Amino acid sequence: MVFGALSSAAQVAFDQTSVFNGNYDFGPQGRIQRHVIPKPPAPAAKASQLFNKPNVLVRCDGTDEFTQSLPKISSGFTIGNTSVPLYSGGQEVVIAEVAGGNKLKVAPAPGDTIDGSADDVKIRRRGSKTFISDGLGNWITISAT
Repeated sequence: MVFGALSSAAQVAFDQTSVFNGNYDFGPQGRIQRHVIPKPPAPAAKASQLFNKPNVLVRCDGTDEFTQSLPKISSGFTIGNTSVPLYSGGQEVVIAEVAGGNKLKVAPAPGDTIDGSADDVKIRRRGSKTFISDGLGNWITISAT
């Protein structure tokens, strides 16, 4: 049996032990459709944004220093104050500096890491980084500009 998400809003429940004799094959059905925050034409964020969906693009204004926090994954996927009962491996977050500033940082949630480190990472002027969850507690940088 093959399952696939048609959009970032589609979720697969975390307990599926009774489906097709325990054989699962999860795969994308097309390009990931990301939720964009703040949604244009609103200005880019100047403070850390909370969001309640995985697979998000966060538009940031790094002209003033601030740190965008990533969702917590080490004890279950938590977005903002909401625990989401889904397997968190493979969830993506894109942080983009869109205003031309050079003071934007990204931080893992307490107990999590980015590329194995608990340190913040810097996003350069008009740059972006794509982070993907390993499902255990580490965000892996898979793309950086």
